[in-house]
Amino acid sequence: MGATGLDVAHLARLLESRRPRLLYFQPTAHNPTGVSLPHADRLRLADLVGRHEILTVEDACTADVVLDLRTRRPPWGSLLHDGPVLTVGTASKLLWGGLRVGWIRGSHSAIARLTEARKAVDIGGPVLNQLVTARLLARADEALELRHAQLTAALEQASQVLAEVHPQWTWTPPSGGTGLWVDTGTDAVALAERGRRHGVRVVPGPTSSVFGGFGTHLRLPYWHPADQFREGLLRLR
Repeated sequence: MGATGLDVAHLARLLESRRPRLLYFQPTAHNPTGVSLPHADRLRLADLVGRHEILTVEDACTADVVLDLRTRRPPWGSLLHDGPVLTVGTASKLLWGGLRVGWIRGSHSAIARLTEARKAVDIGGPVLNQLVTARLLARADEALELRHAQLTAALEQASQVLAEVHPQWTWTPPSGGTGLWVDTGTDAVALAERGRRHGVRVVPGPTSSVFGGFGTHLRLPYWHPADQFREGLLRLR
């Protein structure tokens, strides 16, 4: 990961000597950083995946919680018609966290194989949840506008509280998602443990790193009511 998302140049260098079985990435409102991959990098990545024929999973689960609606784009996989791409999405981020219904877009042959594989796992998802999701998706535009307004207001309040309670911490305003990726300048794992003892649960950076990096970072969910957010930050202090 770079400052604006997946490091496409680094990936290109790796592909000169390696043949990965799978590429997984989250181009929009990446969790936990909140960044979105610029359009130019999306095009370069599509060219790489097409030329090297890498099976790629585009995680679009957070694509519906962008903060600037002008930055909304079609799924990255649409750049590769009939390419080796699977795009996954969910109803839980836009509609309700308890609605654990998702979907996969891909080629006909890939979806057929995945459907057969799923039969050995859980046969199918709860019918009631799928019916509720289908009904709510008919009002997706309305839900998107409401969710955008809620998150925009919550982010503004949380940013003010965070700057007041922990003025030494730094972060980049996220392009989307529901969390702030904050650099505390100190041992985030130890800070998270102290917070746990005071009734506050936060996720330290190394939890989101395959190499144990981001040791000074915390992921702070900013969607909580402002008074709860403030109380949690005070306890961490």
